[in-house]
Amino acid sequence: MIFNRVVMELQDHIPFISIVIPTMNRKKDLVECINSIQDQVYPQEKIEVIVFDNDSSDGTDTVVADLFVNKGKSGKCLVKLLKSRQNIGSYMPFNKAISRINPKSQFVIGMDDDVVLRGNCVRKLIDTAIKYPMAGVIGARSVFFEQPAKTAHGAGYINWWLAKFSSQDVHVLSECDYVIGCCFMFRKDAFIEVGGMDPDYFKTHWEIDFCARIGRCSYKTYYQPEAVVKHKVSPTINKRTGLYYLYRNKVMFIRKNSPFFPKLLSLFLYLVLWPPKVFVESLVYHRGFNWEEIKIILKSIVDGFSGIKGRIDV
Repeated sequence: MIFNRVVMELQDHIPFISIVIPTMNRKKDLVECINSIQDQVYPQEKIEVIVFDNDSSDGTDTVVADLFVNKGKSGKCLVKLLKSRQNIGSYMPFNKAISRINPKSQFVIGMDDDVVLRGNCVRKLIDTAIKYPMAGVIGARSVFFEQPAKTAHGAGYINWWLAKFSSQDVHVLSECDYVIGCCFMFRKDAFIEVGGMDPDYFKTHWEIDFCARIGRCSYKTYYQPEAVVKHKVSPTINKRTGLYYLYRNKVMFIRKNSPFFPKLLSLFLYLVLWPPKVFVESLVYHRGFNWEEIKIILKSIVDGFSGIKGRIDV
């Protein structure tokens, strides 16, 4: 009985955590993702999972309800289902879900639906947050699902003068400028303080923006390589859309977050050098000019400088 009492007292000090998973039409991957959470080396009664369904048409909501919400598994974490009537993107569900998480949650993990956690991932993230109270964001090491020895995304760093983003495959806990959003943890209080995620991006660069704003509020971003997730990284389904948001959102990020003088230099360089770079790369890669691709990229650059934001049909 003494042993049981000690165990209960220790568990009382283990933080409760909420895991939010935006999803759309990936029910098979989602089931595997939730199962990996329920296999975590972490007290299951201290975890809740919130699945945010972006108006799926493949029966995702029914599968989640049948397998996890209605029946559930004895001794496994609670799973909740939130449904949207439209696709609001891969990250705005965090803003929608924050008011629905358990009040006991101090920390929230955001995950892609095609991510599989390794056994102690949650524990590693939580331990890091407890050890570093000013850690506003902590990112996990993402490895390729089919090549788990190879890092897909590491610690992110920004050269503000050139507005250049780089990812480094470091092997120790590291403070950095940003982490990738396929699996990252943030403090709920920090999230609320910065006003949540910025809706202007719709896709790409949103997590870099979030980390930058977290930093301006005196919080730090850490990369924890001991917290490992397997990510089913795949090429962009719609290349036109992917190219548009990639270029437009980078300009948007610079305008929103870069310090004044680095902003002037980087935007000038982009305005002067990007268009000729687009032509040269198209000529080299396609052995000729891909005019459709060139027009999309040039439109994205113009829209970035013009302040066009949110979801755009291209």
